[in-house]
Amino acid sequence: MRLHAPCLRCGADSLEIRQWLDGEHEFIKSQMFVSEYLCDFCYADIPSGPPEVWGFPADSDWRQMYLMDDYDRAPEKPPLRTELGCRHCEISLRYQEFICGNALRHGVALSEKWWPFLDSEGAESRGC
Repeated sequence: MRLHAPCLRCGADSLEIRQWLDGEHEFIKSQMFVSEYLCDFCYADIPSGPPEVWGFPADSDWRQMYLMDDYDRAPEKPPLRTELGCRHCEISLRYQEFICGNALRHGVALSEKWWPFLDSEGAESRGC
């Protein structure tokens, strides 16, 4: 267990806590991500990657999903949270659970190409 910033994607990154303390990000609560918070940087970066990275089908229309997303900017900074996360790869368990749950909801087979934590041998070699 360790301290994480509120962002689902990058909250486990140690730099994010410093940026949270310095007020460098706004946070967005996105319906596309089941009301999880994303920092403004991660939210803006969504369309740049393939949908399957987030557990959505490869043929998803990212642009349309992004434009149609019902989201709210957090009126105040969401609090830091204590949660499980890997100190080596800085991926939170909450993020991993979201991706796996989303993939299950959409019938997407997760690839070790995108998610090295699925590969136990690779994870062990990184110390995860």
